[in-house]
Amino acid sequence: MSKSGMCALLLGLAVAAGPALGQNLVTNGSFEDPVYSNPVSGPVPVTGWTIGPDSGFEVWRGYGGPAADGAQYIELDVSQCNTISQTIAIVSGRRYTVRYAFSARPGYSLNHVDVRWNGQLISSADADGTNNTQTAWTYSSADVTATTASAALTFTDVDSCTGVGSLLDDVSVTEAASAPVPGLGRGGLLALAALLAIVGCAVLWTGRSLRA
Repeated sequence: MSKSGMCALLLGLAVAAGPALGQNLVTNGSFEDPVYSNPVSGPVPVTGWTIGPDSGFEVWRGYGGPAADGAQYIELDVSQCNTISQTIAIVSGRRYTVRYAFSARPGYSLNHVDVRWNGQLISSADADGTNNTQTAWTYSSADVTATTASAALTFTDVDSCTGVGSLLDDVSVTEAASAPVPGLGRGGLLALAALLAIVGCAVLWTGRSLRA
């Protein structure tokens, strides 16, 4: 392979590594599709997700404050405590990071959500929203190792089940680096890969120039 071809290959691998590590495998993780114009819409469908026992979702658009991401988010207690679910396509043996934004419903004390991966509890979040006048988002995450080709990701509201409950937004599942470098997040690892590719190209072309 020529030096120019090798350089192109290195850069291509660095570019390809970016989406592989950073791509969100969740469909409609911020609940933006479909777009609903009302401050509160429900029960309504949400692309990519299923819900039970209610027949539809309760989508908020700024009703209790801003979203964590985009313009829309959901309440997990339409008329009773709900479980929402999505099946994620994954690769067995690889590590993934599940991340989500959680907020108490403003003015209500009992807000709790359990997160499960193929039925196994991997994360929980709770907050007291009694003194909140608007959404107060916090992010939680959990790392999991895939043992199957797909996984059911579920969020269950666990509170008084009276039609007022937890708020959820910005759900993501991304492939984790197989051997993380201490002190580097995903963005740092991608930047390192790009830097190494550039350095490799520079070495190839410098060696070529010196021999010319």
